[in-house]
Amino acid sequence: MLEFHEVPDDLKNLIDDYLDGVISAQGMKELESRLRANDEARHYFVRYVRLHTDLGLAARAQLA
Repeated sequence: MLEFHEVPDDLKNLIDDYLDGVISAQGMKELESRLRANDEARHYFVRYVRLHTDLGLAARAQLA
């Protein structure tokens, strides 16, 4: 399983752009292609998205 420091910066940037809602159409194609082609990248993506979601929910809960 890929650790954070092992993930290429350009893949991290694509994932961040996706989560921030600013990914371009070309970026989305690139992200999809890389996730389809690499099982470890998919696992990293899922873990990162879960963490992003959990942190967002925790932050909202503290504001309530």
